Amino acid sequence: MNGYFYDVATGLVERRVIAPLRQGLIFPLRREIVDVGAGTGANFRYFHPGTHVVAFEPDPSMARRARSKIAHSGARIELRIADDSGLETLPSESVDAVVMTLVLCTVDDPISTLRRAKRVLKPAGTLILIEHVRSPGTVGRFQDFIAPAWRRIASGCHLDRETVDAVGSVGFDVAGVATKRLPKFFPIQEIIYGRLPLTAKDGA
Repeated sequence: MNGYFYDVATGLVERRVIAPLRQGLIFPLRREIVDVGAGTGANFRYFHPGTHVVAFEPDPSMARRARSKIAHSGARIELRIADDSGLETLPSESVDAVVMTLVLCTVDDPISTLRRAKRVLKPAGTLILIEHVRSPGTVGRFQDFIAPAWRRIASGCHLDRETVDAVGSVGFDVAGVATKRLPKFFPIQEIIYGRLPLTAKDGA
């Protein structure tokens, strides 16, 4: 997807809903961080000065726009053209946080992506998550119906994923997941977000 078009298309929701969540979840992070699916670099401005960030983004157009935003961050950011498989190039238990903002809706296999993230996290590390998910009831059934067309027009984005279940099944503690609702006229109705540690049996 064209990076400029993406920023324009998502601008209203970004300003009103997502940006405050990014700031609250990302700015407190310290030391070694990985940003998976960095997109156009929307997270970059929120990384604390002095942190080291490895950012993966597979789309060249999105990555070009992200690269232009690195100068506006106080963090040391390395932007690499790669999808979530780039996590395999990092040592096990080497990072303090993995950031995934609006990426699990698009990856081919969320479980594999989450397992890769889990491997590189230190035992006390956290997964920072912001994601849209399938809504319950009538809205969810509508999302199921339009999901195939939505994937074609939105670069593979899935409206109907049960992301909380996937995150919990891999070994992250989802007790702290919160939900924010979007205005009713959006096809996407629910955003989940949180700072998720490994469960005790996985993090010990």
